[in-house]
Amino acid sequence: MKKTLAARVATAQQIAAAKESVAAAVTDEFFERHPDWLARYGENGRKRGIEDAGFHIDFLEGAIETGSVAAFCDYARWCSRLLSGYGIAPHFLAENLRQVGQALEAKVTSAEGM
Repeated sequence: MKKTLAARVATAQQIAAAKESVAAAVTDEFFERHPDWLARYGENGRKRGIEDAGFHIDFLEGAIETGSVAAFCDYARWCSRLLSGYGIAPHFLAENLRQVGQALEAKVTSAEGM
């Protein structure tokens, strides 16, 4: 069942409101799971992780608001290629996107679901 525009906008607004806390929380969790990343990238890497998670959330918010799953899939493919250029394997992006999704599901309320 396709969500109405009003429902999509409401969900997108909830996602936007949760962005900062979710981005920080998933980055902290990611660095706890991968302590070698903190050693490798340092505090600057943590800041970039929060920034990247924020970008994921921004694109997800836009995709939900417009009702375009394809737009988010395109973003994820582009992001994977970009991060690969920095030596970051695609499975790390997939893990981070799952973390973002799980964290947002816990914060976003919708009778129709995300």
